[in-house]
Formats: sequence, C-alpha cells, structure tokens
Amino acid sequence: MLPECHYLIIGPTGVGKTNLLLNLLLQYMSYDHCTIYTINPDQKKYQLLHKFSDLFYEEDIDNMFEISSPEDVTPVDNLDRYMNKVIIFDDIKLDNKNMNNIKEYFSLSKNKNCNCIYLTQSYYDVPKYIRRNTKCFILFGGLDNKDIRHISDDLSKDIRRVRFGNIYRLATSEP
Repeated sequence: MLPECHYLIIGPTGVGKTNLLLNLLLQYMSYDHCTIYTINPDQKKYQLLHKFSDLFYEEDIDNMFEISSPEDVTPVDNLDRYMNKVIIFDDIKLDNKNMNNIKEYFSLSKNKNCNCIYLTQSYYDVPKYIRRNTKCFILFGGLDNKDIRHISDDLSKDIRRVRFGNIYRLATSEP
C-alpha cells in the first residue's frame, strides 16, 4: 500500500468493496487508528472487523477502531499529526457543509499522517474535488458507461475513451 495516499474504491453493490477494504486494513496497511464514517454502522463486516482486530493487535481496540456517522466527521485540524491514521468514507452523500469537511481530508490530511479511503458505487457521484485529490483508483466490474466515460476523461489522457472502455471491460471480465 502506498503511504500517505488517498484511495477511491468504486463498484456496484455486492462486488466486494467492503471485503477488499477489510483485507487492506487487516493485512496491508500500517496505522495506529482507523475511523470509518458510514450511514450503516451496524454493518456486519464492520462489526467483525472490530472483533477480529482483537486477534491481530495488542493495543486497546476501543481506541484503535471507531465507527461514526458522516455528520460527525472530525475536522482535519483536530487530527493528531504524529499518529498514523486511516479514515474511511463509506458511500457518503451529504449536504454541502458536511461534504466540505470530507473534502478537506483529501487535500489537508497528508500533513496529518493520514490515508483516506472513499468507497462508492459511482465515480460520477463523488465530488470532483475528491476525485482530483485521489492517487489510487480501484475499479470493480459492473460500472455503467457514464462512470467509465468520466473515469476515462479524467484519468486516461493518453488513451481514447473507447479503448479505455475496452481495457476496463477486459480487466474486470473475471472477478
């Protein structure tokens, strides 16, 4: 995993975005604290993450993992700059005030020792500011043509849109 990097994980419901996220958190990422902002805090996979992490870490788990509402996003200025953090935004659609707090993570949190991961079902629905401040994109199969077109236009300057669409469909043809 890239240190101090922001990730966008994109795919329709049921393709494995949350499973991938849990694997990243449990196997590949190094951090002292993880906060998950989600509208569904009782999601079984997040509750399992909290329980399984007890097996992997000796620290006080209650302080290591936090699951919160998107309306309760901690301002970036309040983050501890010395602690390695992973902040996850799970398919969040909010009013402008709360979304502005999230946008700040994708520009100001690098100086706060923070990796951000945004899970979404649609690239197009993610605010442009977040898309432009993301380094790593993970695409699952099943995206619609509108999303593929926008991803191609934004990220693949040297590849024509039709070719990009063909590469995407080939790369995601098997799970």
